[in-house]
Amino acid sequence: MNTPATILKISVLGCIAFLTIQGSFPTTMHKRPAKPAEEYVCLPCGQECDNKVYNEPGTCASCNMPLVKKSTVNIKNIQPSEICSYVSKHPHVVLLDVRTKEEFEGKADPDYGTLKNAINIPLRELQGRLSTIDSLKGKEIIVYCSHSHRSPQATYLLMQNGFTNVTNMSGGMSVMNDNSCKKPASPVKAKPAAPPFPSAVERQLIFIENSILNAADAMPDNKFDFSPESLDIKGGTFKGVRTFAGQVKHLATDNYDIWSAITNDPLPPGIVDVNGPENIKTKAD
Repeated sequence: MNTPATILKISVLGCIAFLTIQGSFPTTMHKRPAKPAEEYVCLPCGQECDNKVYNEPGTCASCNMPLVKKSTVNIKNIQPSEICSYVSKHPHVVLLDVRTKEEFEGKADPDYGTLKNAINIPLRELQGRLSTIDSLKGKEIIVYCSHSHRSPQATYLLMQNGFTNVTNMSGGMSVMNDNSCKKPASPVKAKPAAPPFPSAVERQLIFIENSILNAADAMPDNKFDFSPESLDIKGGTFKGVRTFAGQVKHLATDNYDIWSAITNDPLPPGIVDVNGPENIKTKAD
């Protein structure tokens, strides 16, 4: 049988053991560190808004591009001034022009030129044509456009679809001054030359001359000397107004005068002032 002393010893030892075990656990539970909030940025568009950070997905307030996770944007850049030298040392690099067909072919205005051996897939078509360039996934690709607004988007799109070695050309072709790796400019088709100034004026003067002759031909012989002054209209102020014949001569004289100043041809005989030859008074004349 256990004696009271033995029972007491066992009880004391049990309490000590309990207190020892209890002291080995923290009195409060430690919380795990909070997971950092996801950050979002504008789909790369080559503008200042690329640097703005958002706390939730949505649309860029500046360019209306969709927001993407910042952790997915890690674009390498190369300067236009470095391109030609780089390409000469890395002849197998793929140059991807994401401008329109017209820009790529030098038919747009302005024409910034095109890099030699570049392939053209406009940005708008790139998503739908990724399968056609699947063989390029293991190759180095440099993407460019005119102002480096479209090329960052294309670079991001390629990187998100398994293209692992993609570089964007900053600034674009608009700021590239080295022409050594550009395609030769296409010959510009000459625009039809504008007619020389005298020819254009001649056509106009001939038109005026024919109009005068048609008006004169339509006027009856007995009305050729007509003038509003002859109507004697009460309150009228037609005194000194030229007759129809006088006005025809005046217009014809002005016509000759303009043409003579351009061609240096002499005026017809008898013209001494703006009223024309004195000897022409009738329709027959």
